[in-house]
Amino acid sequence: MLEIKKTKGGTRGGFTLVEVLVGVALMSIVFLGIFGAYRLGLKAIGLSKNKTTATAIANSRIEMIRNLDYELVGLVGGALPSASGTVESVATETINNGVYTIETKIRYAADAADGSMAPADSCVLDYKKIDVAVSWGGSFPGNVTVSTDVAPKNLVQEVQSCLNQPGGVLEVTVFDSAGILVPSPSINVYDTATNGIVAQATPVTGKHSFPLVVGSYRAEVFKNGYSSARTYSTAEIAVPDSPNPAVLNGELTPMSLSIDLAATLSIDGVTPTGQDSFADSFADGSLISQSSNIDIVSGNAVLSGPPYSGSGEVVSNSAAPADLVAWDNFVFDDEHQAGTDAVYQILYFDGAGWVLIPDTDLAQNSAGFTVSPVNLVALDKNVYPQLRVKGMLSTTDAGLTPSLHSWEIKWTNSTGSPVANSGFHVQGAKTIGTDGSGNAVYKYSQDNVFDGAGHAEISGIDGDAYTFTVDPSSGLSLLSTDHDPQPVNADSGSTVAMKLFLRAQSALRLTVRNEATLAPIFSAEVRLAAPSLIYDRTQSTDTKGQTYFAPLQNGDYSLDITVPGYDAYSGTVTVSGESSADINIRQQD
Repeated sequence: MLEIKKTKGGTRGGFTLVEVLVGVALMSIVFLGIFGAYRLGLKAIGLSKNKTTATAIANSRIEMIRNLDYELVGLVGGALPSASGTVESVATETINNGVYTIETKIRYAADAADGSMAPADSCVLDYKKIDVAVSWGGSFPGNVTVSTDVAPKNLVQEVQSCLNQPGGVLEVTVFDSAGILVPSPSINVYDTATNGIVAQATPVTGKHSFPLVVGSYRAEVFKNGYSSARTYSTAEIAVPDSPNPAVLNGELTPMSLSIDLAATLSIDGVTPTGQDSFADSFADGSLISQSSNIDIVSGNAVLSGPPYSGSGEVVSNSAAPADLVAWDNFVFDDEHQAGTDAVYQILYFDGAGWVLIPDTDLAQNSAGFTVSPVNLVALDKNVYPQLRVKGMLSTTDAGLTPSLHSWEIKWTNSTGSPVANSGFHVQGAKTIGTDGSGNAVYKYSQDNVFDGAGHAEISGIDGDAYTFTVDPSSGLSLLSTDHDPQPVNADSGSTVAMKLFLRAQSALRLTVRNEATLAPIFSAEVRLAAPSLIYDRTQSTDTKGQTYFAPLQNGDYSLDITVPGYDAYSGTVTVSGESSADINIRQQD
């Protein structure tokens, strides 16, 4: 027990227990703080030393990786998206009795600058990202991480990462005739060994790089509304202008192909001339310009009555073709008994009125014609651009009248008839190489065939100068085009409408008409056949009721005509040179 002793003159004091405890506590705090600060200092020194060493190790590993060839920058046994190579993923290193663990991560990265995924980027393994983490244990453990990127030297080195086998890059550029890149063309690349597609792209820029294994390839380019282009092998063309490209290991193979807005040829095959006519079957009086003492009865022009007396006249409307080439003939069908007569004359307009064509130009016109047909070929179309027919009916028997059933003026026009199902050849001027004899091989050189209406549409072709020919052995000859002289220019993006004027050595122009009205029958199905001549073809009549069969051989042909609502027709027709026939069929009640 602590005692307090009193001394003379005052009280002598010592430390109480509380004071001692407080003092000890204060001393502990001071010494603990000093010790803690010392320990912290030792840790900081240790961490700094270890971190400096670890950073040096990490940087050394980074530099080692950077000095490797690009294809070797990867982890041993690594697989995509990790890069495979020669770098160990985990290693240790001892420095100053300290053991450091080195962990390396290497992976591929895609750069948005050239597209982050296919098909914008054929190879998304654009470069490699390296992370090196160095850690240590002991009293003061820790770690540091250092990162870097390693980029390929060129595109070939980049895409070889995607191939995992020897290969290179095929760079395809697509441009138009002005040398401007074509945006968003479709590019197909084929392996020539298998003929299968191995790569496709639609590059917005008109240029694309394909990572490909070593080999030979065929490239094709096309775009909607554009022409197309491709490369060729020497087996196809001895010396092609655009040969199939070969991709070599570690090499960039550049090539270019040209396409442009496509041209179209809209072609009609026609005869140089056609036939047309003015015809009246007297179903009514609508095609009569004037008459006297004439009645229209049951599809006939007759004298007024009964009783019938004297004579009457009937004059047709004008036959005034706008595309007249030459007059052909005048045909009539009438009936008259003894005591009656029917005589016909041809009129023209002299500027003041309708008068007779003089006999000097049309023999016997003043006396009148009584036998059909009347040949009008000698009439000058410039002097006589339009005609009328005058019919004069007479009788001496009050109980009888002549009957005019129908009449018709025929002429040749410049419209021409479609030449259906016949062949022709078209050749452009652009070449794609030369053959083994050094002759040009043309990009477009093809046989074509007109359809059943004598029309052919050739689209998707280059803007070019085109030449048209017909094989003479076919029985047809090409007289001219409406774009002569050849060749015919078709600009890129244009549609050229044109005609080929064809002539056959033997042909048949057939006209199908309504028996009662002589009106042409549209879309009548006409079959012309001759087994002995190995010919059997069916065609339809046009709006003039006509169809033209060519080329033919001279001989006899069977003829069958069918039209809904009409009686079927069967007969024969003889073809000798350029022939024509008119067939009238009866409409069903």
